[in-house]
Amino acid sequence: KNLAKGSVVLHPDQTQSSGGFSYTVKQLELTPVTTRLVLDSKGSVPATSEQTGDLSPSKMYYDIVDQDGNPVQQNLIGYFNSKPGTEYHEDEAYKPFDKTPTSITIKPYTLTVKKDWTNVSDSKGEPVKTYHKDLEMTIPVVQ
Repeated sequence: KNLAKGSVVLHPDQTQSSGGFSYTVKQLELTPVTTRLVLDSKGSVPATSEQTGDLSPSKMYYDIVDQDGNPVQQNLIGYFNSKPGTEYHEDEAYKPFDKTPTSITIKPYTLTVKKDWTNVSDSKGEPVKTYHKDLEMTIPVVQ
């Protein structure tokens, strides 16, 4: 089977920043089997008002959605139970989109973590995500 058929590879080299944190999307790859996001980030992760005192933000993670806000699930999320670094090279795999989107929005988020770097969970036991709207980036998908 030709997996390259129906693939879209974008090299946007687009950067979004807020405060002392920025990230640059190097590559976005859409195939019938997977969606791949490659990016570099620099700087200290921004903290929100809920992430003070005994709570702090984790490293930055990234959700991706199509033009209608439909998310694709990340295949594997590696949670780091330690203080976030200031430079990351991310190469993340997600489920494929049902159909090729006209645009993709990257929604950066942090998890709220306790002093021992364990995640704060909601009533369902899921980690609490804090989205950083000022860091969102929309990339048009040109085929």
